[in-house]
Amino acid sequence: VSTNNTLQCVSTLLSCNSCALGLFYFIFHTFYIILAFYPLPTYRQNSILCQIIGYLYSVTCCGISWSHAILASNRLCYSLFSQYRWLLTYTFAWCLIAIHWILTFTLPFPFIFYDAYQYQHESRICILTTKKTSTSLMGVILFYNIPFTVTIIVYILVWCHARRSNNTRLARNARNLAIMRHILTL
Repeated sequence: VSTNNTLQCVSTLLSCNSCALGLFYFIFHTFYIILAFYPLPTYRQNSILCQIIGYLYSVTCCGISWSHAILASNRLCYSLFSQYRWLLTYTFAWCLIAIHWILTFTLPFPFIFYDAYQYQHESRICILTTKKTSTSLMGVILFYNIPFTVTIIVYILVWCHARRSNNTRLARNARNLAIMRHILTL
């Protein structure tokens, strides 16, 4: 992508960001599966190690969710706000990527202080515990509900805008055809 000028665009940059996060997600979850099948005795008993692993698990899940929201917001800028040229620049895309990674690492962090990442015997992994309802509810809302709601709302806005401009063009074409028909009958 960096050597081919035809591939250098903002949407490709954001897609590469999502792919990098997907690679991070894959590597971490491969490590996580290995820990689940070959549990270390210290892994179960070490609260700090368990919380770090649970935090990284939440980081990967949160990052994937917010990545979709960042891509959707970029598409919103291209479709609805294309008159603001600064929203279509690489600088703005890098700002979106920075916001994405800041959200990805900061949103799961406060749960460490509430001792929310615990070893689950059923799944044999350290995750955001479901035993504390308030923290698990906040985790679901912050990691999944908000980014996917933002994504859905943004795509509905983009779809409505595209449909409205398409209907306007169809109405304009029908009007032009009617005018042409009236001109030809004269």
